[in-house]
Amino acid sequence: MANKIAMLVSEAMNSNAVINTCLGVSFVVLGVRSDKQQKYVEALQEQKDSLSKSNKEMKVQMWEWKQQLFAEATSAGASAVVPLSTLKAIYGEVTTTTQSGEAVKEESKVSTPRIMV
Repeated sequence: MANKIAMLVSEAMNSNAVINTCLGVSFVVLGVRSDKQQKYVEALQEQKDSLSKSNKEMKVQMWEWKQQLFAEATSAGASAVVPLSTLKAIYGEVTTTTQSGEAVKEESKVSTPRIMV
């Protein structure tokens, strides 16, 4: 009985039909997996594009708000709730005067994180 099973397995291993069937099944499985991964990558790309678009829109909105705050602080003068100098300090646009009396704009020392995709 064990010899017959061993013989059948040996013949199957040497049979081109069995080998071709195994290779075909492997090819189909890899193809299905590749298709699934491709769809996942495309979905991630669409999500990335959507997030990039919304980030750009938020940056524009924040820029408009900042300009509006500066304009309101400038027009209100000393009676502003938040003085213009404080707003400039918050946004990193502080100007300081040197001993010679020249106004120098200090660069913001906040480093922006870089995200690599």
